[in-house]
Amino acid sequence: MKEIELKLAVDDGFELPMLESAATGVAAVRERSPADLRATYFDTTDLRLARSGITLRHRTGESERNGWTLKLPVDGADGLGAAAVREEHFFQGGRAGPPPEAVNLVTAYVRGSSLRRVARVQTQRRSWALTDEDGGELAELASDEVSVLDKRRKVILFRELELEARMLDRDGLDRIARELTKAGAALSDPAPKLVRVLGPQAAAPPDLVQTRPPGPKAPAGEAVRAALVAGTARLVANDPGTRLGQVEPLHQMRVALRRLRSDIRTFAPLIQEGWAKEVVPELRWLGRILGAVRDQDVLLARLRASAAELEADLAPLFEALEESRRNEHSELLDALSSKRYGRLVDTLTEAALAPPLTESASRPCAEVLPPLVEKAWQKLENKVRAAPATAPAEDLHGVRIHVKRVRYAAEAVSPSLAGKKAKRARRFSAKAAALQDVLGANQDTVVARRMIAQAQDRRSDDAAFLIAATTLFERQQELAIGYRHRYPKAWAKLDRPKRTEWMRV
Repeated sequence: MKEIELKLAVDDGFELPMLESAATGVAAVRERSPADLRATYFDTTDLRLARSGITLRHRTGESERNGWTLKLPVDGADGLGAAAVREEHFFQGGRAGPPPEAVNLVTAYVRGSSLRRVARVQTQRRSWALTDEDGGELAELASDEVSVLDKRRKVILFRELELEARMLDRDGLDRIARELTKAGAALSDPAPKLVRVLGPQAAAPPDLVQTRPPGPKAPAGEAVRAALVAGTARLVANDPGTRLGQVEPLHQMRVALRRLRSDIRTFAPLIQEGWAKEVVPELRWLGRILGAVRDQDVLLARLRASAAELEADLAPLFEALEESRRNEHSELLDALSSKRYGRLVDTLTEAALAPPLTESASRPCAEVLPPLVEKAWQKLENKVRAAPATAPAEDLHGVRIHVKRVRYAAEAVSPSLAGKKAKRARRFSAKAAALQDVLGANQDTVVARRMIAQAQDRRSDDAAFLIAATTLFERQQELAIGYRHRYPKAWAKLDRPKRTEWMRV
């Protein structure tokens, strides 16, 4: 469940203003019974969760929501002040220790450390339901007095208002918040209570912080560091959603692995060979398992988009694909719960913080990086010469792999260039991405047609299915013809001298 809330600071003399108005959309304010909330927070010794915007707590005092809550950050919308936008996950269990299901979702953040109790917090809460004319709850407003409990001592730390959306969007919250600020409240940092309780250490940045790319004169090793930080951070951030079966986080996690492998390949002269030989097979291992699930997602989306008016007769095909997806995801969960995966995340994090560089990495970015892309470009040129539009599907798939490599290489290098070189590198990347999309879509039709043919073999006595599957196959075949026709044109837009001259120093 997604939580969107605003926090406002108030003093002891603050009084709740009249919120019922056309400006706020609130028709009635209904006060709830006061609550005495007791929360125990868990984190690592160095507060890896808090520093990443994550909270894991056990709380009592809310009869319907007693138990464990895990809050994971997601991207928020712009608006008045800063809003906390997080995903909430609830779990049953006693206060002694977090349930395995919750611990599982923060594995990539905790890594080789362990969770322990870091704070006990008491919140004396008054709350109000803000409703519309039909009685629907638009938002909940809570007035909290927050205390820390330590060895039976109670120290009052601060008061705050929490305005949490129920039916409203961010703009609706902003309208109500304006009325509260007129009464003396002040929009405050959306940091969780735990961060305010624990102080500066909890507010420190996470281990992996993406910074501005290094400039042309900076050592090339800084570009390696930036690529490793970006890839590892992307992997970790999408780990929870992948475990929960969400499609887009899984896609992004797979992209993170692909880019890490590509960046290690691109920056090979700058990275210690021994380290690369150890980590690349591990990235390939996890990439294969993630790819098996992602391929099912892509296949399902493609076939459903082409199955207009055929859905009923093709139901067995989609049921089989959904079951396959569940099975592949189960295998992925096993991999993500393994010590092997934990070691990989540790290895990547350590390398991002202190990259295993060679002496060449001390040379300037502008001097070292462009030629690294040129090597990938030359390999692509050779592949394309041997693979015209009429080439077998596996040859075109090989071209796509090399297009992706040179695109990723250009994207890894371009932020550290300047002027015309940077501009041309970005344009090159865009044209490479367009070519990759054409070849990728063509390969998707190859996989789709293969799957349809296999399904036809399995249901050879189902006439209605066979007719519908044949139509689906023909639709995919027609799409493939179009992609092959677009391939030479997309390549011609990339294969121009002005597109590649930036690679030469």
